[in-house]
Amino acid sequence: MKNFTKLFAGIAGVLFMFSVSVVAQVTYSDNFDAAHDYLSDGAAGTIWEDFFVNHGSADPEEQWGEILALNTTDSAGVLTFTTCSVWWSDFDNNNGPLLYRRLPAGHDFEMSVKIASGDFESFNGVRLAYLAGGLYLGNPDSTVQDFIFYYLFDRSEWSCIYNFTDINDGARTENFTNDFALSGAEYPWMKITKTGTDLYGYVSTDGTTWEEHFAETRDDLDMDLLVGIAVATFTDDTGTVKFESFSLTDLDAIDAIKNVDISNNVKVYYSSSHQAIIVNAADAKNIDLVQLVNLDGRIIKDIRNVGTRTEIVVPQKGLYLVSIQRNGQSYTEKVVVK
Repeated sequence: MKNFTKLFAGIAGVLFMFSVSVVAQVTYSDNFDAAHDYLSDGAAGTIWEDFFVNHGSADPEEQWGEILALNTTDSAGVLTFTTCSVWWSDFDNNNGPLLYRRLPAGHDFEMSVKIASGDFESFNGVRLAYLAGGLYLGNPDSTVQDFIFYYLFDRSEWSCIYNFTDINDGARTENFTNDFALSGAEYPWMKITKTGTDLYGYVSTDGTTWEEHFAETRDDLDMDLLVGIAVATFTDDTGTVKFESFSLTDLDAIDAIKNVDISNNVKVYYSSSHQAIIVNAADAKNIDLVQLVNLDGRIIKDIRNVGTRTEIVVPQKGLYLVSIQRNGQSYTEKVVVK
């Protein structure tokens, strides 16, 4: 046990066999149920920092992109994002719109959203040729072309339901492969996870079980990042994408590991008899989300609408993170399985 403790002491700060050490994280969620018009009222009073269009287009003659609607007033619980003449492409076409938050340099995160509907054939039978809507992360310096745009494209004839566009210093690469997804309506959920320099993209039918779409390494995105929801039409046409249930978890919101006694709220411990990590709400209040994460930052289990108790069978011995969300609060416990 001494050698095991020494091995992990530098990582965990304070090790425990069952449940003592907590590292805090912050989750920003927007279910878009509060009526708000961003074009008229700005982002004040929301989880968002701001929005923009024509990012990086210094020449007024090149600022042709428009946001025509960005609100939750058209439909309760839905963000309506309508644009025209907008791109997220390269140096010549860098005028895409974005609703964003800023994360500090070096912070890992997980970001997800659901495509509720839009001008996509699989949703309403009407297709806007190159409409794209999804998740974005990138360098806030508009003169530097470094970003990731992961979006629903919904072009089954191209075998392209979701597309991943990687702009690295203006150079563009893409991943059009989607053998597992038949349509955006079938797989309306998408997620990006950043762990160090590694980026992972996932899609889901229900927002609970995720399938990996891409894995990418970017060692140049070590600055503050803008993260959020982006839309592009890639033509002069007008297109609408509607979003639901945005979530952004900053995994490094508080860098220091602190000893926190949460025994009066939620108990997390490893049971050798069950060969599982037990998460139990001592106060009988429901737990919204439990995630099991390994030391590589990969989410192994994602359990939603937990109730008051769940058991997580672990694949092997080691140190795991158990991320818990309940009553609008989020925290992560580090648990040793031996």
